[in-house]
Amino acid sequence: MCSEVGIECRKVSGHSKGASYRPGLHAEPTKSNHAWNAVRLQGNWYLLDSCWGAGTVDLTKRVFNKCYNEFYFLTDPDMFISDHFPDEVEWQLLKEPLSLEEFRMRVQKYSQFFQLGLTLHHPTHFLLITENGEATVSMTFPEPLEFSYQICQRSDSIQRELSTSAALLTVTTTHMKLRLRPPTQGTFDVIVFARTANTSGKLQCVCNFLLECPKPSPLDSFPENPSKSWGLNQNATSMGLKPCQYQAEIMLESATFEMVLQTSRPLMMLCELFHKDLDEALAKRCVATQSEPDQLSCHVLCPYVGYYRLTVFVKDCDSTGNSYSPVGMFLLHCTSSAVININKLFPPGLSSNCGPGNGTLKAGLADFSHTRAIINTQQGQCSITFRNQHSLKLQADLCRQERPQPKYPLSRYVLLSCDEKDVTISVALPGAGVYRLSLFGGPATSALSHICDYVLWNDWDGAWPPFPQSYSTWNDGCVLFEPRTGHLEPMSKVRFCVKIPRAIKVNVIGQDHTELHINQKSQMWEGEVHTSTVPQLKLAASFPGGAPRELNILLCFDVLRTPNGMR
Repeated sequence: MCSEVGIECRKVSGHSKGASYRPGLHAEPTKSNHAWNAVRLQGNWYLLDSCWGAGTVDLTKRVFNKCYNEFYFLTDPDMFISDHFPDEVEWQLLKEPLSLEEFRMRVQKYSQFFQLGLTLHHPTHFLLITENGEATVSMTFPEPLEFSYQICQRSDSIQRELSTSAALLTVTTTHMKLRLRPPTQGTFDVIVFARTANTSGKLQCVCNFLLECPKPSPLDSFPENPSKSWGLNQNATSMGLKPCQYQAEIMLESATFEMVLQTSRPLMMLCELFHKDLDEALAKRCVATQSEPDQLSCHVLCPYVGYYRLTVFVKDCDSTGNSYSPVGMFLLHCTSSAVININKLFPPGLSSNCGPGNGTLKAGLADFSHTRAIINTQQGQCSITFRNQHSLKLQADLCRQERPQPKYPLSRYVLLSCDEKDVTISVALPGAGVYRLSLFGGPATSALSHICDYVLWNDWDGAWPPFPQSYSTWNDGCVLFEPRTGHLEPMSKVRFCVKIPRAIKVNVIGQDHTELHINQKSQMWEGEVHTSTVPQLKLAASFPGGAPRELNILLCFDVLRTPNGMR
């Protein structure tokens, strides 16, 4: 063809690293095993291989797959020498020619390696030998790429592919690093694949290596990773995440960890944690997530030392569907000896809406006194305040996993007060433990919806008495000032001071009805009540529009027994 158009063309014979080539197994023949061409254009010689440029050979199926590859036409000699070694040294077209031994030791780089602009930094030769059971492959590139790999152990003529626990692949926008940690001693073939990021094309083989492991690593294997790549995904930015400061492997000197990811738009987040010794139910109790308009937070507890796999999923905050997309997978390496007690994990049933964030903003709740999802109580007490901008009807529920449960229902240890738009959730815990405080809200005429959860940590060994039992009519703007406890001493006088909007009459019902009086200055209902010998005192009120003499019970107080059993 070249003769027909007057182009000077030469046949070049030599050695190639073709379809049957495997690093370390080929003893190069003395005779050539392939041929290609050199052409002279405008006084300069260029190399080409029209055979390899026309397609590839599938040795397993013994077929030739047609696929035009322009790389092998007028190829740069520095790239062509990767898999073509001519018998005559001048046809290398290199200023510093290679020896056959150097050609044999060089890493086999496929055309895709050069087309993607990859630069291999380690190793320089195809043979990798582990040190302390581990070896590394690293390379850089100018544009974001996606990578994968395959590791197969050689055993006679049979190859066995290793699981993803034998390697740790990390990819940034410009760097790739593959840490290899074979589970056994032996010889392994390592193939690296790549493609342009955020494309759907097939990942192409870019280079391969021979790995020798004289002795396996004493460290644990990495957790399995179906996606193979660790760290944030290449498409994380398009999903609304900003570049993060976390490496794919995060070393934890403490058994607690908080990951904070900055976002470019409001997102919701889910996280899944895996450890080889954690069952699924306990793993869910090791993670608490908080979604705020400009950041996502994930709190992690580590009950064991070793490796954890933390998978992060997100979706847009205003998305109507329930589908979350994976945006990253991180390797947490806990080395702390002071691990979390398995009985002090997060409470079960935590929602993805922990703490103030997108959920509370959507509900119209703002200005929270406690902005983080986890609260360390002061001797078992805390008060959470916020603004109820939409005047929602609210409810706060308390629960915990530990047994035994206290004498009174946990609902008695939470008291919710609404002073116009200012809301206070008072908590006085009955004992040490980890509690879930759930907030619900909605219009007065409809069912209440879940808004958010708090996690309450209490290491104090004491126990607070319960609040008075509250009824549905209590939340409508009522505030209790005195008494704050639900346990009253017998045969004693108790001062009552309470704010009850719209009330026209307020009584404390015990052995008798004691009427409270309105303080015109403070608008509080006040009075003294004798506990007498009754088992309970009930705070009740009547409102405009109600039936004559109708009293609605708001709160119920328990009167303690005397030491001799009398009230």
